[in-house]
Amino acid sequence: MSLVGVNLQCKRHFPQAGTTIALENVQVDRDNELIYAWLQKDFVREYWEMGDNSLQAVQTYLQEKLNSNFLHPILIYIDGEPAGYTELYDFNQDPLADFFPGEIGDRGWHIFLGEERFIGSGKAIFVGHTILESLFADKTCLRVLCEPDCRNLRMIKFVKKLSHTPLQEVVLPDKTALFLECRRETYFQEYSNEQ
Repeated sequence: MSLVGVNLQCKRHFPQAGTTIALENVQVDRDNELIYAWLQKDFVREYWEMGDNSLQAVQTYLQEKLNSNFLHPILIYIDGEPAGYTELYDFNQDPLADFFPGEIGDRGWHIFLGEERFIGSGKAIFVGHTILESLFADKTCLRVLCEPDCRNLRMIKFVKKLSHTPLQEVVLPDKTALFLECRRETYFQEYSNEQ
C-alpha cells in the first residue's frame, strides 16, 4: 500500500513529562545542512554510514526519499527544537522486503537523534510513541517493523521499551540486522492507560 497522501505529520504533548514532540515532513532546502551536520557526528555515522557523503549527496538522498511513493523523510522536534530524523515507510515496498517476509499493511521506521542533549534525556521514548501512534493511525497498519544493526544495543533496548519483540537476525548487504515487530494490539494494550 502506497503512503502517497498519508499525513504522518503530527504534534503531541505529553503532560506527564512536560514534553512536546512534533513530526514534520523534511523540506530539503530548509533541512539539508542540518541533517548533513548530524550525519557527521560519530554517534550517528556509526550506524547510518552516510557520514562520508557530501552535502550535495545528502541533498540528493533526501530529495529521492521525498519523491518516493512509499517513504516519508521526517524531521523530529523535541520541545520546538530540531532533534533528529526518521524515515517512515511502507515495508512491503521497501527493498528490505526482499530479505524479510512482510504482512499486508506493514510499516517500518528508521531513526536517529542528532542532538546529543536529547540522548539519555528520557524524551526519546516520547518520540517513539509519537512515531508509532502516527503509523498506527492508519487502521490498515497492524504491525510496525524496525531492523537496527544487531550491534546497536541502545536502539534495540529503546524499541523493546516500545512493545517491539525480536523476530530474527538477517544478513543484509550493509549490516546484520535484528528485525523486531510492534503489533498494534500489543502496543495499545500496553500503553492505553499510560498515554
